[in-house]
Amino acid sequence: MLKEKSTAVKTPYFLIKIFRNSLPYSRFGVIVSKKIARLAVRRNKLRRLVFSLVRPYSKKIGGKDYLIIISPAIKELKKEEVGEKLKEYISKILPNG
Repeated sequence: MLKEKSTAVKTPYFLIKIFRNSLPYSRFGVIVSKKIARLAVRRNKLRRLVFSLVRPYSKKIGGKDYLIIISPAIKELKKEEVGEKLKEYISKILPNG
């Protein structure tokens, strides 16, 4: 099995890996570790926040998968700041952002 090459973008709060796919739409995945929040409720809340911010982009572009890995440094930010930072990085990465 061949490993597909990915592109990675590292930021202070996120690691975003980009893979090619053969679909007409983009897919997004989010990883939040226990280092960020010990309770699953808090991890899922952060995951839902990230998904709600990237959902509008999934139909605009196709052919790529995005894996967003949240860094433990995100604990320093408030909810509004997380959204601002993610939108900033997504708009730089996506061609139609």
